[in-house]
Amino acid sequence: MIVAFYETSDEIIPNSVYSIIVIISFLNSFSKTIIVGCRSHEIREAVIDLMPGAFR
Repeated sequence: MIVAFYETSDEIIPNSVYSIIVIISFLNSFSKTIIVGCRSHEIREAVIDLMPGAFR
C-alpha cells in the first residue's frame, strides 16, 4: 500500500519529503505502541536506546 502510493505521489510531493513523513509517522506510532503495550522499564529503555530520535 505504501509503495503503491509512493509511486503515484512522485509528482505531488517530493520523494525526500514524503519519505521523511512516512518514517516519522511510523516511528511515532511504533514507539507509542511499545510504551503503552509494554510497561516494562527494560523494554522502554531498550527502545529509547535503539531509536533516540523518536523520543525527543
